Amino acid sequence: MMMKRIPLLQSLVAASGLILLLACAGHRDAPVPPKATGLDYTDPAGTGWRLVKSPASTSTHLVLELKAPATAAGLGVGFKLTVDPATAQWAKVAAADATYVKNAAYDLGSDTTSQLLKAKASGGELAVGAYQKGTAHPVTYGGAIISVAMDFKTSSTLNAGTVIPLAVAKAQHVGADGSNVDIQPLLQVGTLKGK
Repeated sequence: MMMKRIPLLQSLVAASGLILLLACAGHRDAPVPPKATGLDYTDPAGTGWRLVKSPASTSTHLVLELKAPATAAGLGVGFKLTVDPATAQWAKVAAADATYVKNAAYDLGSDTTSQLLKAKASGGELAVGAYQKGTAHPVTYGGAIISVAMDFKTSSTLNAGTVIPLAVAKAQHVGADGSNVDIQPLLQVGTLKGK
């Protein structure tokens, strides 16, 4: 009876050793993803209210242009965006700009001290507004309305390909008739990732 147990025990020990040997020989560390060195943005689908990547963007300086539905017209727009402040920071569209928003559509008047073009950046939040004076000449939208920008934080430990949260917290549009319309549910953002 003892004789039969020993060969069985030896077979189990040998099989365990073989399994352990194969497991160790086949073990490889998972590849470490490269660290992100910039920002990658994919435009949202659709033709409604949306933020699209400007051709002026670089790998570390992302410029987003606000676009409207083809039939829209209006007198002003304002919105508040949020982004993860550990990976990106709000920036001026061009270094020489006076503020964090650049107007492309509205007639703001020639007196720069009374223009209704404002922006405030704080941490991961950016609040902007651009409004035309008076209601006599609403703008029919065709291209970019306003632009905003963000820079990649080089101190970020983000891996390439990781999604960076970017969201619209508030958005208002002043229509051609002067009415204030909440467009926050309609304003689409694309996908922002580390590059």
